Amino acid sequence: MTRGYSAVVLAGGDGTRLRSLTWQLAGDDRPKQFCHLLGAETLLAATRRLVAPGSLFTVVTRKHERYYRPELADAAPGTVLVQPESRGTAPAILEWTDLGDPARVLATRERTRWQLASA
Repeated sequence: MTRGYSAVVLAGGDGTRLRSLTWQLAGDDRPKQFCHLLGAETLLAATRRLVAPGSLFTVVTRKHERYYRPELADAAPGTVLVQPESRGTAPAILEWTDLGDPARVLATRERTRWQLASA
C-alpha cells in the first residue's frame, strides 16, 4: 500500500556529539535537532519546511516527546513514527520503506551539510 511519502526525517537521535554545544544554547540536554543552531528555527523545523507536509514522514524517540510534540503538532496523521528508544538509522529506514513508495529521497542534516541519497 502506497502512502505517498516523499521524504523521511530521522529525528530520533540523542545528539551526543554536540551535547556540550546544545547545552550552552538551550540550557538542557536536548538533541541538536530540537535546537536553534543555525537561526530562528530548530533543525527539525528547518528540515520539515523543505517538504510538503503530507509527504513527510518523521521518526522520533519517545524520551524526546517534550521537544518534538510542539514541533510536530501540525504533522499529518500517520506521518510520525515514535520509536520506544533510539535504535539507530536502519530500523527507522526499514519502517519507512515498509510504509510507502520505494522511490524516495532521504534527507538528513548531519555535520552541517545536506546529504541526499536515493532510498
